[in-house]
Amino acid sequence: SSDLYQYEIFSAYNTDKNSDMYQISSDHDEYVESALSQSVITHDCDTDGRLITLSTCAGFAGSGNRLLVHGSLVETY
Repeated sequence: SSDLYQYEIFSAYNTDKNSDMYQISSDHDEYVESALSQSVITHDCDTDGRLITLSTCAGFAGSGNRLLVHGSLVETY
């Protein structure tokens, strides 16, 4: 059997391929605050638990631009 994970999106923004947000941070709260400070969306949710970061290319090919989306685990089924 496989588990399903439901995440709530709390941050999304454009950055570049060398962003510090690709580094695993030992300080959970600091990482969340950094994600929130760059975000172009506003959505208040519980970010104390497990997080997921999704990344995709943005802009024209070879630009090094990326779109990052951060989510917080809501429930596991």
